[in-house]
Amino acid sequence: MYHMEGLAAILIQKNSEDELLHSIYYASWETTIVERKYISYELKIFVIIKVIIKILKKFRIYLLGMSFKIMTDCKVFAMTMKKKDTCLRIAFWALLTEEFQYTIP
Repeated sequence: MYHMEGLAAILIQKNSEDELLHSIYYASWETTIVERKYISYELKIFVIIKVIIKILKKFRIYLLGMSFKIMTDCKVFAMTMKKKDTCLRIAFWALLTEEFQYTIP
Protein backbone atom coordinates (compact mmCIF):
# COMPACT_ATOMS: atom_id res chain seq x y z
CA MET A 1 0.00 0.00 0.00
CA TYR A 2 1.24 3.44 -0.97
CA HIS A 3 1.07 5.80 2.01
CA MET A 4 2.03 9.47 2.07
CA GLU A 5 2.13 11.62 5.20
CA GLY A 6 2.98 14.96 3.58
CA LEU A 7 3.70 16.87 0.40
CA ALA A 8 6.36 19.36 -0.62
CA ALA A 9 7.03 21.57 -3.63
CA ILE A 10 9.67 23.95 -4.88
CA LEU A 11 8.89 26.55 -7.54
CA ILE A 12 11.94 27.36 -9.63
CA GLN A 13 12.51 29.94 -12.34
CA LYS A 14 15.23 30.27 -14.95
CA ASN A 15 17.12 33.55 -14.67
CA SER A 16 17.47 35.22 -18.07
CA GLU A 17 20.84 36.71 -17.15
CA ASP A 18 22.74 33.62 -15.96
CA GLU A 19 20.43 30.92 -17.46
CA LEU A 20 20.45 29.09 -14.10
CA LEU A 21 17.44 27.79 -12.19
CA HIS A 22 16.70 29.59 -8.91
CA SER A 23 14.27 28.60 -6.15
CA ILE A 24 11.59 31.22 -5.59
CA TYR A 25 9.02 29.44 -3.40
CA TYR A 26 8.87 26.44 -1.05
CA ALA A 27 5.70 24.79 0.24
CA SER A 28 4.87 21.75 2.35
CA TRP A 29 1.83 20.37 4.18
CA GLU A 30 0.38 17.19 5.66
CA THR A 31 -2.03 14.93 3.83
CA THR A 32 -5.46 14.46 5.40
CA ILE A 33 -6.80 11.14 6.67
CA VAL A 34 -9.08 10.92 3.60
CA GLU A 35 -6.21 11.66 1.19
CA ARG A 36 -4.13 8.89 2.76
CA LYS A 37 -6.84 6.38 1.81
CA TYR A 38 -6.66 7.06 -1.95
CA ILE A 39 -5.45 4.16 -4.06
CA SER A 40 -1.84 4.40 -5.28
CA TYR A 41 -2.72 5.66 -8.78
CA GLU A 42 -5.05 8.39 -7.49
CA LEU A 43 -2.63 9.42 -4.78
CA LYS A 44 0.23 9.93 -7.23
CA ILE A 45 -1.97 12.11 -9.46
CA PHE A 46 -3.51 13.91 -6.48
CA VAL A 47 -0.13 14.81 -5.00
CA ILE A 48 1.03 16.53 -8.17
CA ILE A 49 -2.32 18.25 -8.79
CA LYS A 50 -2.46 19.50 -5.18
CA VAL A 51 1.05 20.93 -5.45
CA ILE A 52 0.23 22.55 -8.80
CA ILE A 53 -3.03 24.05 -7.52
CA LYS A 54 -1.37 25.43 -4.38
CA ILE A 55 1.35 27.11 -6.44
CA LEU A 56 -1.06 28.29 -9.15
CA LYS A 57 -3.29 29.93 -6.53
CA LYS A 58 -0.33 31.66 -4.87
CA PHE A 59 1.16 32.91 -8.16
CA ARG A 60 -2.03 33.19 -10.22
CA ILE A 61 -1.59 36.86 -11.13
CA TYR A 62 1.88 36.16 -12.49
CA LEU A 63 1.04 32.95 -14.37
CA LEU A 64 -2.26 33.79 -16.09
CA GLY A 65 -1.62 34.35 -19.78
CA MET A 66 1.92 32.96 -19.59
CA SER A 67 3.15 29.62 -20.89
CA PHE A 68 5.06 27.51 -18.40
CA LYS A 69 6.19 23.92 -17.88
CA ILE A 70 5.24 21.54 -15.11
CA MET A 71 8.25 19.31 -14.58
CA THR A 72 7.73 15.94 -12.91
CA ASP A 73 9.30 12.52 -13.06
CA CYS A 74 5.87 10.91 -12.63
CA LYS A 75 5.03 9.36 -16.01
CA VAL A 76 1.59 8.38 -14.71
CA PHE A 77 0.71 12.05 -14.23
CA ALA A 78 1.85 13.08 -17.70
CA MET A 79 -0.10 10.23 -19.33
CA THR A 80 -3.22 10.82 -17.23
CA MET A 81 -3.40 14.53 -18.06
CA LYS A 82 -3.48 13.62 -21.78
CA LYS A 83 -6.29 11.06 -21.38
CA LYS A 84 -9.80 11.89 -22.46
CA ASP A 85 -11.46 9.29 -20.23
CA THR A 86 -10.47 9.09 -16.59
CA CYS A 87 -12.23 8.72 -13.25
CA LEU A 88 -14.37 11.65 -12.10
CA ARG A 89 -12.17 12.55 -9.13
CA ILE A 90 -9.07 12.96 -11.33
CA ALA A 91 -11.06 14.74 -14.06
CA PHE A 92 -12.28 17.26 -11.46
CA TRP A 93 -8.73 17.86 -10.19
CA ALA A 94 -7.52 18.38 -13.77
CA LEU A 95 -10.27 20.95 -14.41
CA LEU A 96 -8.87 23.11 -11.63
CA THR A 97 -5.81 23.79 -13.79
CA GLU A 98 -7.66 24.51 -17.06
CA GLU A 99 -7.30 28.30 -17.04
CA PHE A 100 -3.51 28.08 -17.20
CA GLN A 101 -1.30 27.56 -20.27
CA TYR A 102 1.08 24.82 -19.23
CA THR A 103 2.82 21.89 -20.82
CA ILE A 104 4.11 18.67 -19.27
CA PRO A 105 7.26 17.70 -21.20
